[in-house]
Amino acid sequence: MTDAVETTDVEEVTTEEVEETEPQEDPTEGLRKALQAERKARKEAERRAREALAAKPEPEADAIELARREAAAEATRTVSQRIVQAELKAALADKVENPARVLRLIDTSDVVVGEDGSVDEADIAEVITAFLDDYPEFKKDSARSSGSADQFTKGRRPAKPEKPNPNDLIRAAFKKD
Repeated sequence: MTDAVETTDVEEVTTEEVEETEPQEDPTEGLRKALQAERKARKEAERRAREALAAKPEPEADAIELARREAAAEATRTVSQRIVQAELKAALADKVENPARVLRLIDTSDVVVGEDGSVDEADIAEVITAFLDDYPEFKKDSARSSGSADQFTKGRRPAKPEKPNPNDLIRAAFKKD
């Protein structure tokens, strides 16, 4: 009988050991719970972000239209400036020595470009006249521009060489030294 008693004691010990190990959690169980909690928090954050985007008001049509008008006005100003510059350069070609240089100095704010892109020639002439009255040194000099002037003649035309007399040429050829 002692065998039976001993067996019973062993079984009780084994049962007690099992009961003691059962309350201990599996180490991966804690990681699973943390992962599930993180997933739940991420889904909640994504849901709140979608709601926030849906609640955000769309840009007003007036603001978009205003931006379009401002862009069109800027493009028109740029094109108008180029048109005025081209017209002035063409008009300055026969009035000044260096039209590109003078063009940088002229104030073109008074010149108005029409809706069809035309520029009033009277406005162009008025701007050029006002500039040349203030700065006459830029005017084209008629004496310098009429001929090919170099630095030695200072705009004066050289004297025409005289034609040699044919008799003098014959005498020089037969002259005895």
